[in-house]
Amino acid sequence: MKQTAVRSVRWLAALCGLASVILPGPSSAQPNLEGVWSGIFATRDHAFWRIEDWLCFNGCTTEGVAHFKALLADPKNDAVPVEALLGASWGFMRASMKPNVIGKGVEIFNTIDDSTDPTLNCEPYGFAREVVNALPIRIRRDGENLVVDYEEWTQTRTIYLDGRPHPKDPIPTPLGHSIGHYEGDALIVDTVGLSPDIFYPQYAGGGYSERAHARERYTVAENPRRLMLELTVEDPTMLKVPFAVQKVWLYTPDLKLVHDSCKDYPTKP
Repeated sequence: MKQTAVRSVRWLAALCGLASVILPGPSSAQPNLEGVWSGIFATRDHAFWRIEDWLCFNGCTTEGVAHFKALLADPKNDAVPVEALLGASWGFMRASMKPNVIGKGVEIFNTIDDSTDPTLNCEPYGFAREVVNALPIRIRRDGENLVVDYEEWTQTRTIYLDGRPHPKDPIPTPLGHSIGHYEGDALIVDTVGLSPDIFYPQYAGGGYSERAHARERYTVAENPRRLMLELTVEDPTMLKVPFAVQKVWLYTPDLKLVHDSCKDYPTKP
């Protein structure tokens, strides 16, 4: 079943006791990204998660995390529900995004929010939301390449690692055309050929055009084994400067992805 921002925060206040841990960074070896990876929704009871990780269940900015941590550390907020603090930090991130939006993105920013999100009419996520969505993902090898299966909307993309370039004139698709290479302990993925779509209105707003260019940096760390993503999207027609978000998943090899269809979306009209 799909998880939305509105429904996701109802039980967050009970999670204030999540432990904070300091963990080592990723190794220097070329990362093995294969397997099933789950975010905080599917692994909410794991001791790794901190309360601030709930801010990032479908991605977040580093500035947003700092804002939320500051709210949590302020004694004046001791009696404020966690949901309210999360909402304040999501609002902070959205407000921070507004000056960065230009062109048609301004109209998107002003007209699309959680109540008018096209997803409510069963329109699947585009690239910028799908790659940081809240549900589990599976990464598998297909020859020299990697295939990413997303439980959210049951979408699949291929990351070509066989040395091919992008097509000269790619036909725009929701998840675009992705090529990758390794840089030390990181997988770097470059994506073009994206269909116009939107960012999460909950904490960002605005959108991107066919001229958008995305860069993903994936690394793996241990204890517990986890996958970390830094995503940057640039678009000279809708963004003044590139928009960057981050996301973390835990390794969940025994978890099976389920089919995610429109009929399972309870908020559909």
